[in-house]
Amino acid sequence: MIVEDNVLIALSLAKVVEQAGWRNLTSVPNGERAVQAFAQGARPALVILDIHLGRGMDGITAAERIREHDAESR
Repeated sequence: MIVEDNVLIALSLAKVVEQAGWRNLTSVPNGERAVQAFAQGARPALVILDIHLGRGMDGITAAERIREHDAESR
């Protein structure tokens, strides 16, 4: 999962990650959407998370909440 509010950066990251062999990438524009995806059961093997996500939840808070959802699912 790529969490990035800049569309061009998200596309660039997706290209690099796909060239490294990863498939079925999901990209979301903000921390809220990333946390929501985890709350709904998404469990990607890789999360690339921008720390500065513009308005709303920053990347550090999103990472903490994602980690909480991951711990609850175990």
